[in-house]
Amino acid sequence: MTETAPSDDVARFVKALANETRLRIVGVLSLGARTRAQLAEVLGLRPDALTRHVYLLRDAGLIVDDESSGSGRLRLETAWLRSGNALSNSVKRQLASITSSSLSSLEAATLTPFVRDGHIFKIPVAAEKQKMLMRWLVERFETDRSYPEREVNAILKEVHPDFAALRRMLIDYRIMERDHGVYRRI
Repeated sequence: MTETAPSDDVARFVKALANETRLRIVGVLSLGARTRAQLAEVLGLRPDALTRHVYLLRDAGLIVDDESSGSGRLRLETAWLRSGNALSNSVKRQLASITSSSLSSLEAATLTPFVRDGHIFKIPVAAEKQKMLMRWLVERFETDRSYPEREVNAILKEVHPDFAALRRMLIDYRIMERDHGVYRRI
């Protein structure tokens, strides 16, 4: 991609792919380099019908036109697939840090892939990470207060639809205790 503002690169990239024919061109070239004639034949188009599409894809940095090398072949440019370029940097989701009074900054960073915008996106499989998640989750409950199961369910449902699994984990990891349907933070 040329040296332009990152948002210009992204706009050019999106515009280049916002067309079925250009998507098909990228798909065919992902299988290997082709001449314009070969590409037109595979796509069932006239070679001159490809001209505008090829220019847009080339200007966006998606394909390379090897006409200058004498081969006259078009090939897919893979640099845009690598991280660290304007496109990947602009679409990469910025992970928000988790704030917690009971977790270290390293533990909070460990949970970042599992929690988005205060909601549990995915329950970790590893027991240590589950325990960290439960320590973060229990902060939603006040100490020295009893909660009926219905209220516990409502609080947990705010962060993840499987509130029953979360409730069991809070008990299993001894983060909360249960006595006759009443829960308390330990």
